[in-house]
Amino acid sequence: MTEYHNNMHQKIFPDLTTKQFIVLVHYSLGKSAKIIEDELNCSRTTIEKHLSEIRIKFNCSKSSEIRAIYFMRIITNNIFIKRLGFS
Repeated sequence: MTEYHNNMHQKIFPDLTTKQFIVLVHYSLGKSAKIIEDELNCSRTTIEKHLSEIRIKFNCSKSSEIRAIYFMRIITNNIFIKRLGFS
């Protein structure tokens, strides 16, 4: 994970572990659990466990809802940064 992603993880998603955040990024980009499994070289069970834990932390009933939360947090954070003049 790059320093940028690590900073984003800590600032925008402090409620997630690093591994959960990495899975969230891949999943939010539309990748299936199978593709994430192959790219991260871990089991599908692990990926599905991380997605389940993320759903619980975000209080979502569907995995598709976590994508919306991911993008809303990213968008909100970028707008906030621009308003402060840090972009």
